[in-house]
Amino acid sequence: MNKNKEKVNKVAKVCDEGKVLNPLTGRCIKKEAYEKKLKKERKTLNLSIFPNPILKLGDKVGVAYGAKYYKGSESYTITSINHSISNTGPTINIELKECV
Repeated sequence: MNKNKEKVNKVAKVCDEGKVLNPLTGRCIKKEAYEKKLKKERKTLNLSIFPNPILKLGDKVGVAYGAKYYKGSESYTITSINHSISNTGPTINIELKECV
């Protein structure tokens, strides 16, 4: 039983006072910085794409930007999926919200 307790203690991480554990990175950061990041308005993207049956609500997707002055990528969560069929063929409209 002591071995199990030791394993739990190795996995559990406790932060110093005034800091919180970032669940995404597993690192301790200042509480104020984390709260500021949570309050920040997140970007929303609406995309019309070719149907992909694997996509579902809550999936995390990466969006890579290739603009001349901005290079990088960000993670987004799928918050809405709408299927449609028209004369041009099937499409899916998805709404993505930026991850914290």
